Amino acid sequence: MYTDDDDEFDERMENSRKKMLRDEIRCLELTLAKRKAQLREADRLLKECNTDLKCARDEVSMDGLVSYSSMGMFVVVLCCSDV
Repeated sequence: MYTDDDDEFDERMENSRKKMLRDEIRCLELTLAKRKAQLREADRLLKECNTDLKCARDEVSMDGLVSYSSMGMFVVVLCCSDV
């Protein structure tokens, strides 16, 4: 048999569990937002690195001089400037 005190205790416990779950969800949402921001930053840095790599490759190909040797073979001379 339940008494009013038991009902009140059950209600307090339920409210406590609900608050704990709300707090946990809020914490998870904050963690997720931080991780998304970290992923966006990592993606931005990766794109920047890929752009730099492409520019470096383009610069090397523009600096490369193609000429013919006396035997009719292609000779590629790369002129790399100090960066």
